[in-house]
Order: sequence, then structure tokens, then C-alpha cells
Amino acid sequence: MADTLFVSYTKYKTSGIVIGGSNIGEGSRNLFILTRHFGLLSVRAQGVRELGSKLKYHLQNLFLLEIHLIRGKRGWVVTEALGQRSFFDSENRNKTRALSRILLLARRMLPEENRQYEIFDIISGGLSFLFSRPFSDEDIRNLEALIVLRFLRALGYIKKKDKIEKFIETNLYNEGLLKEASSLRPQMIREINISLKESGL
Repeated sequence: MADTLFVSYTKYKTSGIVIGGSNIGEGSRNLFILTRHFGLLSVRAQGVRELGSKLKYHLQNLFLLEIHLIRGKRGWVVTEALGQRSFFDSENRNKTRALSRILLLARRMLPEENRQYEIFDIISGGLSFLFSRPFSDEDIRNLEALIVLRFLRALGYIKKKDKIEKFIETNLYNEGLLKEASSLRPQMIREINISLKESGL
């Protein structure tokens, strides 16, 4: 009788935000998840679309979650997941639009497996603040610009500017900072657009 070879994989635990994904096969999905410890990952969720899947209700788009991953021969696979909160507000389309733009830009700008804790903290902290209370449309626009400015700075695209330095020298979010950012949002957006153009992405 031939010996059976058992392959053991290391399991990793991290926080993540489900950006989106696509169906594969009859019951699985391939997901793009922004993780705290491993950056942007393409992750396979085996059988997640099947009726009895325990992962089904946790691996939803725009969810902040705690996940367990293994890295197999064909890439990353999620083995466990626990949804912590949904970044979705059906009653406020401006919040949802801002959220979508931020995450789509993150997917566009971030190389896969770019391990920068700061970027995850900037984005997850900003989105948690965005969905923590009601905001005016003006404040939503200010916060969106602030989140994008900060993660582009963390990627090295934003140069030091005296007028906006106070907004990117910290990763904290509060209402006072949003009010101050209102008058400087045009400059923040200019810096963002210059950075996006220079990135070539």
C-alpha cells in the first residue's frame, strides 16, 4: 500500500474588506479583498455560492471582516470568515458612491500583496467613520478626498505641501477635521489628480 502524503498549509488570520469578485465554477467565487497584513489579494472562496455554505453570509461585497486564509498551490483560499460590518447604506446614495469610488481606486492603484498596514488602516478607518453617523453631502465629499489623499501619500505619490500637510500627517478622522478640509478640498483634489496622472495607472 502506497504511503499517503498529507500537505499541511499555514493558516493566516487578518482583517479585510471585500471589494468585489466574480463567480467561478458552479459554486465558488474569486474575490478581491483588501487585507491589513497582506495588502490586496485575489482569494478563492470555495463553494461559497452553495446553499449550505457557512461563508456565504460573511463574504459579501463591501463587508469589513475577519478572515482566515491559506496559501495553496493555486493561490490564496479563504477557510473561515466573520463579517463585522457592512459598508453600505441603501438610504444614502452619496455615501455608497463615495465608498465605491474609493475602493475601485484602491483596487486600481494597489499592487497585489503590497504589505502596508497603513493603507488598510487609512481606508478602513475612513470608511468606518463615514458610516458611523449622518453626514452632509459636503462632508462626504471632504472625507472622500481626505481618504484618497492619505492612501496616495502612503503609496508615495503625494509630495509634502504646507497647506494640506496637517490633513495627511495623521490617520485620525473627526468632524472638526472635515470642516477644516472644506476650504482646501480644491487643492486636495488637484494633488490627487496630479498623482493619478503621474502614476500612469
